[in-house]
Amino acid sequence: MREDKFPLGNLVTNRYSLDQIGEACTALEEGRILGRAIVEI
Repeated sequence: MREDKFPLGNLVTNRYSLDQIGEACTALEEGRILGRAIVEI
């Protein structure tokens, strides 16, 4: 049985697809995300 004691999903600022990698990097550089984005393949 899985116990969700630490809500990792709440720490993710954004999700990007692989073709949005440039947008993710720009958002990181501009401070719109704080390194908590996920690039999904």
